[in-house]
Amino acid sequence: MLKLDLKRALFNRNTLTALLIGFAIAAFGIWESPIRMAMQLANSTAADLTEENRMYLIGGMLNEVYLFDSSQWLYAFVIPFVGILPHAASYFTDRKSNFSRQLIIRSNFKRYVKMKLVNVFLSGFLVSLAVSALTILFIYSINMENGARGIYYSTNFLNDISRNNFFAYVMIHAMLTAVLTGLVGLMGLAVSALVNHKVLIYIIPFLMVTLSRLFFTGTLLDLRMAHGYFTYWDITFNWVVFQLTLIAIVTVSVFLFTTWKKKEHI
Repeated sequence: MLKLDLKRALFNRNTLTALLIGFAIAAFGIWESPIRMAMQLANSTAADLTEENRMYLIGGMLNEVYLFDSSQWLYAFVIPFVGILPHAASYFTDRKSNFSRQLIIRSNFKRYVKMKLVNVFLSGFLVSLAVSALTILFIYSINMENGARGIYYSTNFLNDISRNNFFAYVMIHAMLTAVLTGLVGLMGLAVSALVNHKVLIYIIPFLMVTLSRLFFTGTLLDLRMAHGYFTYWDITFNWVVFQLTLIAIVTVSVFLFTTWKKKEHI
């Protein structure tokens, strides 16, 4: 039953849509900032711009770290949809279609709930990793690698890694973002157990994540911290892990409590 539901989560139109939206937004961020500015520099006729300086500046803009950071600014806004679109609404749709009853009959209610938690998280997690993989392939296709690096706060926990080992930096960032995306999917799952309107399953988590960044930037209540840590001062790895753990505990608890109360309505 777990494999069947995971197949439903990964191989559907919503998952493909989430993947395409995520990568398109990341690629647009790369185009809008470094590539467009590099093109303007390449076509500049400024008298004081030597060819050597022109190539140095273009190389700095088309550097792997700066390109990756540029891809993430806009992508941060679609993280909720990347996490929710694949499978977060399945609990709601299963109940509406009575498909959940068939699954529970083949197993039991407890296993059904565990299955939903695992597969909703995995769907958001894996789609996020796929977006990161496509983004880095795109970056490597245009990276000029002239030694310049993006600007980071010196107190940021990935500052040194980003300068010394770009691949390790991307892997850590991609994993943190994927975990956050999977947890946002679980937020949608928790909402799906509380509401009776499918559109709210997508809107409420989006508003929670977006407004938390707007009103609680850099605090424990900033739900995008795990993705945008490089924009803050004094953010430690332990702090990010603590926040992700707290989000997981709260969302899973809400879903378990709500589904147990509504068990007779499954």
